[in-house]
Amino acid sequence: MRGTVVSFSMLLLLGCVGAPTRPGTAPPKNAAAGITEAPTSSASSSLPSATARVPIAWPRTNAVELSSGLHVVTVERAQPLLDVRLVVGSGAAADGERSGRAAVLSHLVAEAARTSRGPGDSRAITFDAAIDVDHVILGARILPDDLEPTLGALGAVLASPKVSAADIKRFVGEVSGDEARWLATLDGAGERLARRSLFVEPTSRHPFSVVHPSPEELARIDSRAVEELARTSWVAPNLTLVVVGSVGGIDVGQAAEMAFAHVATTHAPPLSLDDPMGRPRSRSLLLVDRPDHRPATITVGRLGPEMSEGEAVPLRLFGEVASARASTLVGRPRFRLVGYQDGPTLALFEVEVGNKGVKQALGSLLSPDLGRDVSDRELREARGVMSDLMAVALDRPGFLADALATRVARGGSPSSLERDLLEADTTGADAVTAAGRKLLAADDVIVVVGDAKTLGPELVGFADVDVLDPSRDLERARTLRRENAPETGGKLPSAGKTGDD
Repeated sequence: MRGTVVSFSMLLLLGCVGAPTRPGTAPPKNAAAGITEAPTSSASSSLPSATARVPIAWPRTNAVELSSGLHVVTVERAQPLLDVRLVVGSGAAADGERSGRAAVLSHLVAEAARTSRGPGDSRAITFDAAIDVDHVILGARILPDDLEPTLGALGAVLASPKVSAADIKRFVGEVSGDEARWLATLDGAGERLARRSLFVEPTSRHPFSVVHPSPEELARIDSRAVEELARTSWVAPNLTLVVVGSVGGIDVGQAAEMAFAHVATTHAPPLSLDDPMGRPRSRSLLLVDRPDHRPATITVGRLGPEMSEGEAVPLRLFGEVASARASTLVGRPRFRLVGYQDGPTLALFEVEVGNKGVKQALGSLLSPDLGRDVSDRELREARGVMSDLMAVALDRPGFLADALATRVARGGSPSSLERDLLEADTTGADAVTAAGRKLLAADDVIVVVGDAKTLGPELVGFADVDVLDPSRDLERARTLRRENAPETGGKLPSAGKTGDD
């Protein structure tokens, strides 16, 4: 994960919290229950409801706030290396008119934080930088003895964020390379493009709607712009340190207090965000023309409730139920909830399918049948999927540190992962049905990556199709109009609403 990773949440199993999974704010005193997110790997669509499951053994988690405002979250866990994450509650949405500042700054800090062990020992710690719209996470795996020098290196660069013109040129080049590689793979394009369409403003652009910086925007970044972002947003009250591992004999709080003693203690300015809910839209269908992309990928995205509304767990359960229902016609879709700071969640259904099955697969994901009442059997199976996925994920190296970092980044409590599963066991079928119907009534954005020549005629029956050209920075190349589609007898294949709904 070297370099810019815009969708860090893809690494998490149940990792979103309250607001969008945006790093930043440390765990609030009375954090709401966390938003749950599905893993990227597919699971069995139907787990035996009678299977006896071993209770998950949750490690002990401690959270403290230092006098500077920096938050420290530690988890005692027997493992040879420490998983260290520094969460910054500010991401690409804070770039303003110079998109890419957060990515450039993240590269610079990650590079500057490489530490020397001592005379004759040139080994360096390598940090990965994950840049999301509302947070940044810097992560590394280190030996316990390296914790203090590592934190000291991070604190030193944040206390004096000096950036030279040569630095800017170098790191702008690295970010440009990251973006070029992303356009070559389009990994996570469905989430990015769905978010862009759902958060876009009528007359300008919402900070969350930026997909990635263009070469022209990166060229406008200078040292003053990067230093300003560091001084205003990468400040102690906007930082959370997460350390997972054998920390029983280490005073992590004291080490962090000393390391970050000279980091500014001012508060980061809040983002100015409009409310993307309540703006009526017709269905948006985006087709990224990539003939060699096989199988085709389909993403259906909708805006869901904010964390504070308490619907995250019922909606997560509904996502598992709906995925199981749709899997009777297509390969099991994945359902994920992506949270944001101070905004609604993004609910995503994603599936991979051959070109000949795209029409049927999309129809099943839009079918009104998804909104029928949830049965007790379906609810038991959905609970089992959540529990089994979490049990497996906890054994993955670095997962717990990633999940906690993302949770606190979006305003959630470190204990919210455990609370989600407890809440799932007490959530009834009526609440799950209600949450699902509310979601399905929201406007949807459909993103398909595949061969436009083959898939365009299949998709135009659902809505106007905007064909995007990845060789031209995902610009719209043309639009296939629904009124020009071949006659289908006035019916869409299993779709729940038309492009004009």
